[in-house]
Order: sequence, then structure tokens, then C-alpha cells
Amino acid sequence: MKVLIRILQPQKESKNKLENKSLLLVNLLLVEPSLSSNEIQKNIYSLLNYSAFNKLCSRLREKALDSMLMDSSIESGGILKEMKLYLS
Repeated sequence: MKVLIRILQPQKESKNKLENKSLLLVNLLLVEPSLSSNEIQKNIYSLLNYSAFNKLCSRLREKALDSMLMDSSIESGGILKEMKLYLS
């Protein structure tokens, strides 16, 4: 989970400081796992937006799979020591 959160965090501060919706989705699911998809959409977008929400879920799923692969690679020693320190 640490790797996923690290991947979702922006590398640079943006000037308009828009909320990272993927990170917001993960935090909502961790804090209140019983929320319905409609409640989550309203919390993220302030209205129901099925298309955007489905795209967000798809992107988050891809990032989660990437983070699991990266985490597995770190545990097996398949990644450089410097990279392991960066992700820890």
C-alpha cells in the first residue's frame, strides 16, 4: 500500500493545487469502505459523473497493479538499492 500511495502522490506541487482524484479515492475507500459509488462520486466530483468515475477507477486499478508489481520486485531484490530507498 505504501508504494501505491507513493505513486499517487504528485512529484511536484502544482500551482492550482488540484486534488489528486486517485489519491482522494484511495483515502475515501480506506476511511469509509462502506460508501456507495454514488456517494464517492459526489464526494470527488460534487455530482454524479459515471464516465469520469469509471475512468478514474480504471486508472487506479492500473496504478494498483503497477504498485503490486513494483512491490514484488522490491521484495525479491530485483530493483536497485537506491530505488528501494526512494520508495521506502
